[in-house]
Amino acid sequence: MIECLISARKQGRRGLKKAGDIIVAKLAGSDWGTQEAGAVVLIEDAAVEAELQAMFDAGEPVPVIIHPYAEHEDIPTGDGGKVRAVMVNRSQSFVSIKDMHPGRRNRLRNPSQGGRPIPAAAVTLKTRAKETRGGVARPRRTKPANRTRTED
Repeated sequence: MIECLISARKQGRRGLKKAGDIIVAKLAGSDWGTQEAGAVVLIEDAAVEAELQAMFDAGEPVPVIIHPYAEHEDIPTGDGGKVRAVMVNRSQSFVSIKDMHPGRRNRLRNPSQGGRPIPAAAVTLKTRAKETRGGVARPRRTKPANRTRTED
């Protein structure tokens, strides 16, 4: 069993940040800040739990995995064929907030209430499908922010 901090709000129409994203994973029973505690859910994932336990056994006092379900894609940088990894999906697996009991959903949206992690039985974990264009799986593209220029 692992404890995961999730994003409770949609952050923009498009882009990487979506409601239900799993942002941080820790071993069950870990300490969380007051604000974070209200947005923590319990999830059963043996692979992530084993990775966290291995980190703990190696001497890491507080093992943490940031974006444990992120997807990355290698893209050329344009300077001599170098390649760098870019996050194309912040969380492939996500917690379905709309499937939660309204009381739990409200608690996630108002994390200052704190409390214990939401139990695994009350959480629906889903997987996002990649957007496809022309039969080829591609990440969603984000539009640049509208910028207004002011003149003096």
